[in-house]
Amino acid sequence: MLYDFGTYDQRLFQVMQFVDGVTVADLVQEFGPLPEAWAATIAAQAAAVLTEAHEHGICHRDLKPTNLMLCPDGAVKVLDFGLALLRESDVAPFSRAGQILGTPSYMAPEQIQRGTAEPRSDLYALGCVLHEMLTGEQLFTGPTAYAVFDKHVKEPPRRLRSTLDPIVQRMLAKEPADRPATARDVFADLQGFAQNPPPLPGFVQNASTAAMYASVQLRPGSGSPRDRRSPTGAAPRTPATVATPPSA
Repeated sequence: MLYDFGTYDQRLFQVMQFVDGVTVADLVQEFGPLPEAWAATIAAQAAAVLTEAHEHGICHRDLKPTNLMLCPDGAVKVLDFGLALLRESDVAPFSRAGQILGTPSYMAPEQIQRGTAEPRSDLYALGCVLHEMLTGEQLFTGPTAYAVFDKHVKEPPRRLRSTLDPIVQRMLAKEPADRPATARDVFADLQGFAQNPPPLPGFVQNASTAAMYASVQLRPGSGSPRDRRSPTGAAPRTPATVATPPSA
């Protein structure tokens, strides 16, 4: 979140929010594969933020573990909307140097093949992150970015020994139309698994905050996800209790 900007003594400055926590990348590196409940909790909160962004016509385009921050109270912050794209704007999908915008390990096939991004491209990236949280390893790796691109386009994702595998596989579908329709749907799919996450010593001071966040969500069967007005069941455009709106 940008609070202020200006000049002082002929120097430019920005006043931004200080976020206390650890990135999901660092969390996985130090902890290894995360407990299923924590992977679901983190991904569900990210999906809540993406819901808000997408409903405002914004695609993140660079969702990855280093852009997800887990705070000591269990809240997840989605960072770095520097590559975000307003869908109605006329913005070229490539940089001046001809490089595809994004991070190779988390880019959807359509970003690689056509240089275009849409909300379901963010869902693919979130699927990559969720897969990584459950396995402790990046979904696709290779000696070059082009080798990774080729795997995203052609190679099916590895199956997981997890009850979350069907959700992950849908998010990682090669064709956007085969993925969940919206981030709201992903949130609804994950919320039932984001229950009672175990302690994460050294990372989260009190895991009960995240458990509280998950426990107040609408349970499956309480109405179609498409009938819900927001990820928390509150009025439209109201951010989730601990999910951070896109401006963070």
